[in-house]
Amino acid sequence: MNGKQDELIRRAKDNDGDAFSELFKQYTPIVSNFFHHYYVRDFDWEDWVQEAHIVLYLALHDYDTLFGVHFSAYYKILLKRHLFSLIRRDNAKKRRTNQALLSIDSLYESDKVRCLMSDTIDLEAINQVIINETIKNMIAKLDKFDQEVFCAYLQGYTLKQISEKYGCSIYKATQILKKIKTRMITLLRDS
Repeated sequence: MNGKQDELIRRAKDNDGDAFSELFKQYTPIVSNFFHHYYVRDFDWEDWVQEAHIVLYLALHDYDTLFGVHFSAYYKILLKRHLFSLIRRDNAKKRRTNQALLSIDSLYESDKVRCLMSDTIDLEAINQVIINETIKNMIAKLDKFDQEVFCAYLQGYTLKQISEKYGCSIYKATQILKKIKTRMITLLRDS
């Protein structure tokens, strides 16, 4: 670590609010990355930031340079573990009417595309209608090739099978699916 970073960590550890704010500002990209990769219903940006602040505070007070790990890596690990704890806690309440966590791969069902459900998702009827309509509209706006790749994926084809079936590379099929997943997360978060 560099001296400036060590000093900032030391000051934040000693309850210096300005140092804590500056340190959090440096790690906001990590927080943002998690926010964009995990969809938790009713959990907005402010909720993520609040959780990330708590984890940063705990990380500062538990961190020791003897760990042999850079503080940013240590913080990222703790933040990810905290996120997974939140997910586990919400999943422990699986049988409730309004499931807090949704799997992107298990949301869409129509004549054209079957969802592949690993768990039963029990949503209120109105939320299911909104989600289905949002996803149908998003899929309708995809070009034909992207639609075919996405449908094949939801029907259970592997990336290798998709690449062979549609004459594209595995990398291209993966990129298409990542693009679609990102769009879905954004649309579902906005709806």
